[in-house]
Amino acid sequence: MPPKSRAYNIAIIPPKGISEKAIRVSRSLKKEDVFFILDGKKYFPHITIYMAELPKKNFSKIKKTLKLISQNIKTFKIRSNKYRHENGWVHVNFKKDHSLAKLQGEIILKTNPLRAGLLMENDRGKFSTAPTSIKKNLKKYGFSNAFYIFTPPHITFSRLKKSDPKSLRRLKKYDFSFNVTRFGLFEKEEHGTCRKLVKGFNLQ
Repeated sequence: MPPKSRAYNIAIIPPKGISEKAIRVSRSLKKEDVFFILDGKKYFPHITIYMAELPKKNFSKIKKTLKLISQNIKTFKIRSNKYRHENGWVHVNFKKDHSLAKLQGEIILKTNPLRAGLLMENDRGKFSTAPTSIKKNLKKYGFSNAFYIFTPPHITFSRLKKSDPKSLRRLKKYDFSFNVTRFGLFEKEEHGTCRKLVKGFNLQ
């Protein structure tokens, strides 16, 4: 019997030039021992907005909801910050601002009711050990990082199998600031990667 739900990642889709920069930086980590490398085909550069386990029975409603949100949000600019290394994750952070918070808030608050209380498989065992703040987010939204309480928005270049903060020194620095014009509904795979774009949505 096919599964009745799966994990999805609703994420900002960077423009071509920004994606190419992210892929270039990711490829420069290839000599390290990593879990994945961005390529724009199997592993897409993205900025996660909301990750959740979503029931297939609500899928048409979810896509309609995301389309309505996109029609009511204007394009806006986000500015990149520093490169970061955290527990093997290598990424570039972005500054939080009102427009980004509004987009995430709209998507989480309007998509969450269609989640039907489901949790992603990797989150189901967290309730026994997670801090209270994370438990609250998981219970209410099915996503520990809802509203960017715990991690800033970012594009992940890769994940090292062995944590090495010195890897940042070897990376070429780029400005990743860009105008947000599009987000997408992706099939989520291991390490939070976006492996398949199901549907893209253009902002106004």
